Amino acid sequence: MAASVPRCEALCLPPLDSLEVAVRAQRRKTLFLGSVEVSRPHLEAQPADGEVGLAWGLMKRVEMGLYQEHFPRAC
Repeated sequence: MAASVPRCEALCLPPLDSLEVAVRAQRRKTLFLGSVEVSRPHLEAQPADGEVGLAWGLMKRVEMGLYQEHFPRAC
């Protein structure tokens, strides 16, 4: 969603290592599976080394999602 916002200037993401810990702790596989097919084409179009691309790479690797309310403190 963040990449599709017009004039998006920044993302508010925690460091990926702490995000991965939080994702694994919450174990929301159904959250990931419920949205991945709709989101995949847009996310795959993002630069792999950009903020969205790096976060997407993490989510693909762990195959779990995380509600924003459960993000580790980042911003």
